[in-house]
Amino acid sequence: MTKTTSGQQAQPPQRQQPERSGHRGPLGAVRVAPLHGETTLSYMSRVASRYRLTAKELIGALVDVGRRPNLFTVQPDGEVVFNTEARAVVAAFCRMPEERLHRALPSWSRDVPSSRLGSGPAAWVRTAATIPPTGPGCRACTARATQGRDTARRYLPPHARVCVKHQCWMLETPVVDGAPVGPGQLDLRHVPQIAAAQRHHARLLRRCPHADEAFTMAQAILASWWDEPWPEETIGPDRLRLMAAGNGLARRTAARDAVTYPEAVTLAAALADTSVQQRLLDEAGRHKPHSLADVPHLVGELARRLERPWIADRLTVATTGPLNAWLRACVRTRAGNKPKTRSMWRLSPPQRPVPVSRLLAESCNGDEAPVKPEPPSPLEDTGYERDCGSRFDVTMGVTI
Repeated sequence: MTKTTSGQQAQPPQRQQPERSGHRGPLGAVRVAPLHGETTLSYMSRVASRYRLTAKELIGALVDVGRRPNLFTVQPDGEVVFNTEARAVVAAFCRMPEERLHRALPSWSRDVPSSRLGSGPAAWVRTAATIPPTGPGCRACTARATQGRDTARRYLPPHARVCVKHQCWMLETPVVDGAPVGPGQLDLRHVPQIAAAQRHHARLLRRCPHADEAFTMAQAILASWWDEPWPEETIGPDRLRLMAAGNGLARRTAARDAVTYPEAVTLAAALADTSVQQRLLDEAGRHKPHSLADVPHLVGELARRLERPWIADRLTVATTGPLNAWLRACVRTRAGNKPKTRSMWRLSPPQRPVPVSRLLAESCNGDEAPVKPEPPSPLEDTGYERDCGSRFDVTMGVTI
């Protein structure tokens, strides 16, 4: 492909088979560096924009897509997965070493079933529902790394949603009718507890083998408490007001995971603590308790760690919910009985919290107007120093 003159649209490159020697596939005219943690589809969209093409046009020109290449659709919050031959073609076209793409793009080496694609360079398109959570990356970091030309979509694991450098929370933002819904990120300058919680989360991940599962359980428990009309609860509402002051936040649902994040990390550390589990087993007499009222010492310990002494009375009257389910599964597992579920960390479908992305997508059709994100400023002096390391978590402000 050659560069285009102003006002002319570039033609999609002709697909070529990789050669055994020499360059493999067509060579592009520009070189675009990937961002760490970026989705492969986001990267391909940024490359395609340099040629005034869409990601669909560029991918379809380079490789075969699924079994019906003329009918595939691409959503910005989805993903594209290349097979081995296609990765060689795409890397050559983008003028980027495969090793660097492998380090930067989490899904780059996720191979697709060859039986679905046949032989030769091919790709498979994934929808947002079939991949881990993604959302817009930190606007200031992206603007600095791309000289303000691009936006980028990144994978957002729970421990990497805070950009510590720019004090923002990156939201899992859905795409509705081709446009992202929600603010994309939340300003955390008035709530430093959230950045501090991320450092605690990083330590927990280093030291505890079940930290991921414990955090998922803790997040489900906090989500089940989110809409409880507890008048004693003041920490969460105060944090929400401080966050809304910096974001013009119109929807409470957008901030749920950010507001409850410090408590989720604290609760995860408690649930993953083997000494807490053993005390629970002893207090329950190695029998499954009917409710939290049967294990008052555990309830008191959780209330102390959460800095909410009043919550003990609220929890003891509950007989259902993810915390009660974990309580019984923990006793059953620690007592050595054959568990009915795979482990104490399993959440049944009714106990899984509705993702914030789905709440935002559903509210888009309601009475509340979507919050429009501010565009990145290419002139902003962020002081961002690009990390060329191989760990996605480091680039998101976390070292684990």
